[in-house]
Amino acid sequence: MRYKRILCPIAVFVMSFVFIAGCGNDNSATPSVALEDTITTETLVAHAQALERISLSNALSRSSASPGYIQAMDYIKGHLRGPGWKVWEQRFEYRFFLETEDPVLSMISPGQKTYAWGTDYQTITYSGFGDVTAGIVFVTPVLPPGETPNTSTDGCEAADFHNIDVRGKIAVIQRGTCDFIKKVSNAESRGAAAVLIFNEGQEGRTDIVAGALPNDSIVGIPVIGIRYDLGKTLHDRYSAGAAVTLRAAITGKSAMAPTYNLFAETVAGRNDQVILIGAHLDSVIEGPGINDNGSGTAALLEVSRQIDLQGYTPKNKIRFAWWAAEENGLIGSYHYLDNLSPTEVRDIAMYLNVDSIASHNFIRGVEDADLSDTIDYPETIYSETPKGSGTIEQVLLDYFHAQGLPTKPTPLTGLTDYEGFAKYGIPFGGLYAGLDGMKTEAEALLFGGMAGEPYDSCYHKACDTVSNMNTQIFTENARAVAHVAQYFGDRKVTTLFDKASSSRTLRAASGKTVKTGKTSRDRYHKDRRYRATR
Repeated sequence: MRYKRILCPIAVFVMSFVFIAGCGNDNSATPSVALEDTITTETLVAHAQALERISLSNALSRSSASPGYIQAMDYIKGHLRGPGWKVWEQRFEYRFFLETEDPVLSMISPGQKTYAWGTDYQTITYSGFGDVTAGIVFVTPVLPPGETPNTSTDGCEAADFHNIDVRGKIAVIQRGTCDFIKKVSNAESRGAAAVLIFNEGQEGRTDIVAGALPNDSIVGIPVIGIRYDLGKTLHDRYSAGAAVTLRAAITGKSAMAPTYNLFAETVAGRNDQVILIGAHLDSVIEGPGINDNGSGTAALLEVSRQIDLQGYTPKNKIRFAWWAAEENGLIGSYHYLDNLSPTEVRDIAMYLNVDSIASHNFIRGVEDADLSDTIDYPETIYSETPKGSGTIEQVLLDYFHAQGLPTKPTPLTGLTDYEGFAKYGIPFGGLYAGLDGMKTEAEALLFGGMAGEPYDSCYHKACDTVSNMNTQIFTENARAVAHVAQYFGDRKVTTLFDKASSSRTLRAASGKTVKTGKTSRDRYHKDRRYRATR
């Protein structure tokens, strides 16, 4: 039955942000309108603007453990005070990485040149610290690069260094098949004073290697990522016999610090069919992170707010999660899962991941959770997904296609918070609008925008503000989140998934081949707890 409800949106200010509040709750089982129809661009943008103000007033960031992160948590909690919600935090510690001075990469000889941070190079997160001036040495690069991406084995084996003297030198190593940490560890164990990792060189793999080492790795030498063409230029000089000397300096600190996951769960609903929807709340230190991932944060907040305002009482509990330390290696979502009992894991019927859904040069990306389109992608790390994952994908596809909106399957790279749920055998899906990959001609025809340009040119930069967002795709994706919440909130999910055909057992995919005309989702910047970046 439905109950008539009087709505009273009230604009107030909390800590100088916009606060949009409801005025009560009732026990109606179904809202008078579909939840997705209640999501407006104006309220989504208001939340994004609030997150931007928080970041701008806190050193341009909502990085985990920062004051900006705590204030963003408070902003969310301020909207979830009604009796229909159970709200809690989960404290944990993680190792943060902070540069206290600008890094340096420069050529000392032959000639002198200072390279530009953000244009020529970036620090690899969880690098060691130090100031090194030394000659360079290459290991086993493949130049020109192979036709297939992710095939260079440069520096991946200890044997690669047997006939190369890297002691006291800066080892320049090509990105490729193995994790960054393996290349760095091999070089450091042979006495290298620093490591530069240059991109592999194929299409979509020429920009700066903006990567990270595992959060728990201990590296004692500077590690810097550079552009492919800079690596090739250095190699050309080195191969010609020039004695190239560089300076590489990284100054900073790394230590354990507390942070928090934040959860909000409907009081109503079955507790053995939990619909879990998550987005990471943290940003990188370098920017306010409004697309990545203020967009997902705002979408979850507005959907949860409308559940309350519309008096929706789901049959299954709906649990929203705002993850901490995603940018440091999916640490928050893994901490949550690792501390659940087996029964609590079984009670999670499904997970929807919402990450970077407002890219200005967007694709309408739906994670290829059944692997039907992207199983042969080199970046796809699974050959099977948990039973029911394809059903989540299909619900999203049906929702968009019913509105005449085209979609693009995105490969399961495991570089965002669904990875832990896959590991634990929990069905998952996700939305994604593109980050640092380049939009293809085919994608520009399908979605508009500029071919040959990044999906998000402000990815992990100070310019990732509200003005960087595309509000059309932001709204469409947020409405899709609302649709998923209500669709699965009203159904016995395990019965739906029992009709699916895939297995809950996962194994790492290998031997993949590249297909042309596919979405580039090159998010190698993030380290992972169980599978470090490469």
